[in-house]
Amino acid sequence: MIRQVLVTGCSRGIGLAVTMALVGEGWQVYGAARTAPSIDDANFRYIETDVSEIASVERLRDEIEADLAGRPLDAIIHCAMVQNPVGPLEDTAPEEWAKAIQIGLIGPYNVVRLLLPLVHQSRDGRILLFAGGGAFSPRPRFSAYACAKAAVVRLAETVAEELKGTTVSINCVAPGFVPTRIHEVTLEAGPQRAGAEYERVIRDGAHDDGSRLEQVVACIKHLLSPSARGLSGKTVAAQFDDWEHLTPFTVPALMASDLWTARRVNELPAAQSSQDVVAGQVAKASCSRPVGAPRRVSRPVRGRRTRGDTLGS
Repeated sequence: MIRQVLVTGCSRGIGLAVTMALVGEGWQVYGAARTAPSIDDANFRYIETDVSEIASVERLRDEIEADLAGRPLDAIIHCAMVQNPVGPLEDTAPEEWAKAIQIGLIGPYNVVRLLLPLVHQSRDGRILLFAGGGAFSPRPRFSAYACAKAAVVRLAETVAEELKGTTVSINCVAPGFVPTRIHEVTLEAGPQRAGAEYERVIRDGAHDDGSRLEQVVACIKHLLSPSARGLSGKTVAAQFDDWEHLTPFTVPALMASDLWTARRVNELPAAQSSQDVVAGQVAKASCSRPVGAPRRVSRPVRGRRTRGDTLGS
């Protein structure tokens, strides 16, 4: 049975790789971006779209709805994003910062809000948004991107609560560092504005063999599969989490926990109390994470360990 999916940001990077993979597997893919990808396939239809503009997303919805002719939209994969502006907050241009929030947060809001009625028609609808560097810990010199990604995670978790009892689930994918064109702005900014991120992009990009991108695509395909049915409100780290073993038998236990979510840390890994830390009775070196800090829960609560954002994007 042919399934229908919308992929935003389909013209490059992760969005392009996902689009080509799903087209190759027989999905009917609607690709949305500001520029058209070089894909010539009967299963692909490009629709020029600026996700930050609501009128543009309304046209996208209308074209997809007309083409579906009563069929459901089975999935949305929202990949559209930008990393600029780069630099210390005080040196950023307000209009550029606001534009990044418009694309990074209002964009997914526009897409999910307007296309959700079409996904509701599916017997097993899936929505995948993207987390990224800064979603679970500070990302200096990339403040707009970090704030947008943190907000997208909370958007997905909130909408997941609203979708309980329906046939639609929503999750985030944290891709980890994948050397795509999105990092060009970091290299253009240079080490003075981008800081340590500049060296990381050069170092990790030089050792890339394509496997990181393949891992992200495989993760997305698994999250669209029947194996992940019922998973909702989670952020799945493509390069770190054990998503390959998500099955109808393991998903319920995961859903009953705070694993793979953004939650405030109220417990310390050792037999220490938050009162001790506040009173200054425990050395900072003994605390793996500040008490009260929001972090992604990636280990069981008992004896809990949490990972900050080595997840990047």
